[in-house]
Amino acid sequence: MGYGYMWWELPSDLGLGGAGFAALGFRGQAVAVIPSKRLLVAQTADRHDSLVELNASHFFQLVRLIAAAHPGE
Repeated sequence: MGYGYMWWELPSDLGLGGAGFAALGFRGQAVAVIPSKRLLVAQTADRHDSLVELNASHFFQLVRLIAAAHPGE
C-alpha cells in the first residue's frame, strides 16, 4: 500500500471491491473510500474506557464485509 498526503492507497487485490484510499486516525478512527463501489465507510471510536483493541485490520475487515454487501453502481 502506498502512502501520501496522510492517505493510504488501497490496491484492488485487498478484497474491498476495488481500489481506493483510506485515512487512519487516533484511537481507532478511520475512513475508507472505494470509488468503484461509490462507497465511503467511516468509523468513529473512543477506546478511552474500553479494553477492546481497535486496529487497522479490524477496520478493513469491516470494510470488506460492507463492500461485499454493497451492490455498487
